[in-house]
Amino acid sequence: MGLNASNPRTNFAYDIHKDVISKGEAKDEEAIAVSIENILSTYFGERLFNPYFGSVLPAQLFESLNEDNSQQLLDSIIEAIEIWEKRITIIKSKVHLTLVLDDNSMELSIPYVVNGSNIESKFDKRIIL
Repeated sequence: MGLNASNPRTNFAYDIHKDVISKGEAKDEEAIAVSIENILSTYFGERLFNPYFGSVLPAQLFESLNEDNSQQLLDSIIEAIEIWEKRITIIKSKVHLTLVLDDNSMELSIPYVVNGSNIESKFDKRIIL
């Protein structure tokens, strides 16, 4: 059975040229959450062809966090998401990072609005330090 461009079921490359991320066409909450997770879990320099992609979070997990430097970390996290995730606008007044010293973790909550809609959602993550 050969490939047929007029039938997308038999052509795995159908619409492969479509750039759904940068044009903002993939706006569901799960796709955005995965994107934020990728940004936050990627070290700077880890992506060979885009060494500026990522955030300071992976490197900071091995540093001593306290009330003083946790705000700097949160600001850096927000900045990384704003640079790389253009589909959303972060609601900065509601963002928070809570250090949980009892179990050596932190809880991150990033509320946002999907651009071009009134859809509000939130990225929540518990991170073991």
